[in-house]
Formats: sequence, C-alpha cells, structure tokens
Amino acid sequence: MTTTVEIGTLIVSTPGTGDCRPCIAKTRITVKNIAIDFNAGLTP
Repeated sequence: MTTTVEIGTLIVSTPGTGDCRPCIAKTRITVKNIAIDFNAGLTP
C-alpha cells in the first residue's frame, strides 16, 4: 500500500531562525544541502 505525502508539509521556512532557508520539517537540513548531495551522486 502506498501513502501519499504532500511535499509542502515536509519543507518549511521559519522566519527568525537562522537564515530562513527552506529546511526539512523538524530538522536543520536545508533543501539546498539535499540538492547539492543529490547532484554529487549521494543517495540515502
């Protein structure tokens, strides 16, 4: 069985914290860091 998750619920940007870059919810991992790792060939 497949579960559908809205991507908008996983990516957040909270004003007043750090540099306000979009991050994965409940972590400090930025979307930019994930894109850099993906482009470098890294996988989970």
